[in-house]
Amino acid sequence: KKGFNSEQFSELTVRIQNLENPPATKVGADPEFEVRNASDHIVTAGAFIIDYNHNKRLGMDGAGFIGELSPAPGSPDAVFLNVKKLIEKAKKIFPAGYNIGAGAGEMHPLGGHIHIGDGGSPSREILNALDKFISQPLNDKSNKQTRGAYGEMSSWRRQPHGWEYRTPCSWLAHPDLAKGALAI
Repeated sequence: KKGFNSEQFSELTVRIQNLENPPATKVGADPEFEVRNASDHIVTAGAFIIDYNHNKRLGMDGAGFIGELSPAPGSPDAVFLNVKKLIEKAKKIFPAGYNIGAGAGEMHPLGGHIHIGDGGSPSREILNALDKFISQPLNDKSNKQTRGAYGEMSSWRRQPHGWEYRTPCSWLAHPDLAKGALAI
């Protein structure tokens, strides 16, 4: 007897539906920032943010000098909106005249890591595309020498949720940069 049985047909139908409507991949991020006082000097973010365990949405990076946003993961649009809310929260914590600095960093290297929750590993083609469309344009506009060994092209590491693209510098300088980095 030729043809599909009902089980094979059901499996094929699911595969076709997944091709037409691929499952949404969650993204996340942990962009870092420097804090500038009213005299435009960089000060430690730890003077205003208490995050001893490095696990807050508006917290500190592992070194303790620079701040870090950890928006809830979701769609690129949802993460972008969460980043905007966290920046507004940060503005309320810092005194008047203080600002958030982004890019490659002036005193400390700043990362704009992007987390991909697809459960897999990135292909060489994916990493090259991310380098070309996110990291290289950001580096062209930033003081990339500050980052030293940080920001090496195609840098990534496995995470429990999938993987983390570690190459880009912080993209918090402008909403368009943030939206673009998360959407690509």
